[in-house]
Amino acid sequence: KRVMLAPDVGDAIDFARKTAADHKAKLTIVESNAMRVSETLDVERVLVTEPNDGATRQWIVKNAGADTIVITRNVLLSFECLNQGAMVYDSEGKAFDASKEVPAAMTA
Repeated sequence: KRVMLAPDVGDAIDFARKTAADHKAKLTIVESNAMRVSETLDVERVLVTEPNDGATRQWIVKNAGADTIVITRNVLLSFECLNQGAMVYDSEGKAFDASKEVPAAMTA
């Protein structure tokens, strides 16, 4: 199992660590520039260096699956990860609902 922390919720590191511990999962922090996080052996850091704005989102979606919990506030990312079989929570622990549709403006 893996918990992935998206760049848009870097302030949720404590929630991400608790979630990883609760699920006995590895914590992966995905970022486009290095966040200041205390280094520990239980945290994997992935630095996505592609120049486009969607590169971290694309990396997370590509690596999400049924054994993954993604923490993000990004609605489009949440739906894409849900479609990959991942569980998705916002930074306050509220689960995203796969039964809701993505607004058309977000898919354009």
